[in-house]
Amino acid sequence: MKRRLNALAAVGLILAMLASGTAFAAGGGARAAQSGDPDDIEWVVKYRETFDDKVLEPEDWVEDTYENEEYDIFYGDSGYAMQTRNENLLQELGDFSAYRKSYSFGEDNWLTVETYGRGADSETPPETGGRFIINGDGKAVMVCESHTDAAIIGSTNPLPSTYRLEVTVSNIDVGGRDLDENGRDVYTNSWKDWSMESPNPYVDYEGERVNGYFQDDLSRLDTGPWTQGGNAMSQNGMYFLSIVDYGNPQPHNNTFIHHHRKVAIDTDNNWNGNPDGGGTWSYVYDNEGNRNQDGSRYISMLWIDAKANKGDFLGSGGEFYSLTSQGPEMGATMVDKYKPGESYTFAVERTPESYTLEVSGDFYYGGNTTYRHTKAHIGGDGNLNSWTYHFNQTLEELQNLIPPNSKIDYMNVMEETWPEDEVYPDYFYFGIPHINFYAGTAEFSDLTLYVPKGSADDPAMEKTEPTVSISGIDVSGKTYDGQAIALDTSGLVITSVEDETDLTEALVDQVTYNWYDAEEPGRALGYAPKNAGNYLLKVSLDVIGDHLFWDELTIPVDITKATVEISADDKTADVGQAEPAYTYTVTGLVDGEKLAQEPAVKGRGVNMSSAGTYVISASGGALPRRTAGNYNEIIYHDGKLTVTAPYYGGGSGGGSGSSGNKTGDGATVRTATDKTTGTVTTTVTYPDGVKAVAETTAAGVTTATVTLPKGRDAATVTIPVKGATAGMAAVLVKADGTEELVRNSVVTEDGIAIPVTGDVKLKFVENAKPFDDVAEGNWAADAVAFVSSRELFQGTGGKNFSPAAPMTRGMLMTVLARLDGADTAGGAIWYEKGVAWAAARGVSNGENPEVNITREELAIMLYRYAGKPGTKGSLKDFSDADTVNAYAETPLCWAVEQGIINGKDGKALEPGGSASRAEVAAMLERFVKATA
Repeated sequence: MKRRLNALAAVGLILAMLASGTAFAAGGGARAAQSGDPDDIEWVVKYRETFDDKVLEPEDWVEDTYENEEYDIFYGDSGYAMQTRNENLLQELGDFSAYRKSYSFGEDNWLTVETYGRGADSETPPETGGRFIINGDGKAVMVCESHTDAAIIGSTNPLPSTYRLEVTVSNIDVGGRDLDENGRDVYTNSWKDWSMESPNPYVDYEGERVNGYFQDDLSRLDTGPWTQGGNAMSQNGMYFLSIVDYGNPQPHNNTFIHHHRKVAIDTDNNWNGNPDGGGTWSYVYDNEGNRNQDGSRYISMLWIDAKANKGDFLGSGGEFYSLTSQGPEMGATMVDKYKPGESYTFAVERTPESYTLEVSGDFYYGGNTTYRHTKAHIGGDGNLNSWTYHFNQTLEELQNLIPPNSKIDYMNVMEETWPEDEVYPDYFYFGIPHINFYAGTAEFSDLTLYVPKGSADDPAMEKTEPTVSISGIDVSGKTYDGQAIALDTSGLVITSVEDETDLTEALVDQVTYNWYDAEEPGRALGYAPKNAGNYLLKVSLDVIGDHLFWDELTIPVDITKATVEISADDKTADVGQAEPAYTYTVTGLVDGEKLAQEPAVKGRGVNMSSAGTYVISASGGALPRRTAGNYNEIIYHDGKLTVTAPYYGGGSGGGSGSSGNKTGDGATVRTATDKTTGTVTTTVTYPDGVKAVAETTAAGVTTATVTLPKGRDAATVTIPVKGATAGMAAVLVKADGTEELVRNSVVTEDGIAIPVTGDVKLKFVENAKPFDDVAEGNWAADAVAFVSSRELFQGTGGKNFSPAAPMTRGMLMTVLARLDGADTAGGAIWYEKGVAWAAARGVSNGENPEVNITREELAIMLYRYAGKPGTKGSLKDFSDADTVNAYAETPLCWAVEQGIINGKDGKALEPGGSASRAEVAAMLERFVKATA
């Protein structure tokens, strides 16, 4: 039961915290924020393992066939690179039989033991192997008798964003030089007792040891197959506490472990037994401040440097940001030395800004003390400007900076050390993780995970039932009107569930409102919706101080589709007059939106020589392309034409004159030639008053003007252009002299058909781009000329079009965006703006832009772009119609009906097959002609 707060005290506490600016985290749901300085955090226990209960390991070993070993073989550290890059590594791994055990324990099974050993063959598991002995006596004893044994305890699940993890380690017996009775190093091959008084009770050792290994075992200390030879005697040690960047840590080779650490507290007794210290790579300061080369029983506290890159291979393990007794340094100087038989407490603290490493105990040089240092994830002290490797649990922790990233071409695959879009949750382990180095024993006790008090991870703040009640939110559904849905919070009331105290004033600014698509309730929209559909509004309050103030509401809200109605306008005329121009009225269309296609308005059975009443019908209109999904099907209403007899007598008084030639759609065409210049002027007058005047010079250059009658906003006209080709494009000449390419003009038998809006001036130019790989006689030459002249497609480099290359989804999205008049230039990636346009227009969800597009996906995008028109088409004549996905059936029917997509050899649609660039060019030309 959570501690009850007096109502007034609760409100006062909240107001005080808000005023101070330190009690809540910014943005999103408010949470208790601790200072970025880990020294200021008040920690509480999340989990504690005292090893007071016995834990039994599984009896059976599980053989490891190394099927997944390629996961890490391209990474290398200094001295290990060549062998780890060996293509025959898997074959070499088959030379021995590896076995593993894995089991979890502790509260919520938060801990997992992973052990490793080698058997004589695939039928004979190891007799012991690496192991932890947990007998319920307050400690977990790690035992690894051979350098091929391994045993670690690690986290089962990712660690929180902010935590402190600590463990106590005692009686460390993992190699190093011997100590004499005064505690100083001597160069002998003998080994002191476990606690300076009694033998190590966990192993039955016989014989002398060197660096923790038995001399009679030296012939078996081969560190392969991961390295190029040598034996393990040169290095022996263990990890006291390490944070890694991958889940469910298991023992692995030295190379792998080095590349996946973030921070580490360990020891590595790098001494080969020579009195002159040869082979030792580490250093430590003595109590007089002298830097000694010393590879025996030191304690390292390391932040792995992400900028390390050694020559032609990747190695993160070779460079450290290291704590020393004199302060932090870059390099292999360590903090101090441990004493056999002593106990030491190791800790790692993490915040979103830094890692802190800490160790306390009785040290060889420093005596009883605590070594502790905090390093920011990005940067360090003074000139030590390093990045802690893979520190980021979230992308936000990168602070919008691009991490240092090394790349290498490994076996024809480009590998990266730190891609900028990757995140790496923390996991920990301790023990011996290497399966080709290290042997020995140590005792671990009192393992504790701490979290900030009052944080979301604080067990005392577990959310089970709401502690406050939110009410008064007014949000109502509506019909689509082009405007975002309104949210009225003026009536918001927040009351305490416990005593009904009004907390509105204190907490109103901490309430968050997030919109979700009802079909994807796990993904926030980030904006208030305006398109028709079903939505969820999640109203949340999540504030933690000394008390939890929490509630969450989910409110379903619907935006219904609007209905567009098109009515043919009534008309009147006298007997003997010409049939009037028919018009229509649109209602229900959102302000600023226009029909994608005007309806055809016609009179039925009209006889202008006879008085009577006739029906005027409208049909064939198309909803706005971008917002068609927000409307129901168009409803049409008939109008009425009334033809009456005139009331005056006598003749009709009509004029006379040449009517010129008539076209199939009733337009009058008059042609005149200037005999001086040779310029031919052609005037086309349509029955509804639309007029196009084209002038073609003796040199064959055509320009035109189009004028629309009053009340008419748009029309599609055919400009008579002599010898028009697929590569001839229309160019709009604006009043200020600037020009704009018209991408949706098409060549017809009579010239070039072009949709216009308002009065315009045009010119026509050959604009096709020549490509070396598209010959004149190529079947797709005209289609390539069409798409290149309208600048829908671009070449693939040089003077190539790559007609046989597959078309990707991103390419088609970009092409359709250009057809729609969108600017696709710029962007971090060439297809970025095209993909964004497609997602905004509902043409595609924008996913998988680099994947080859299938024929049915092509039909779907074109169908959506066309406004999802009705169709009576059928796929019954195609042999593979049953392979079409249900959601693609209508778009393919429409595409086939319009002649956009034809079957391969007239028989098979191949809906899942990819489409080449040439094929898409041909389909796009047909699409523009069908929808112009």
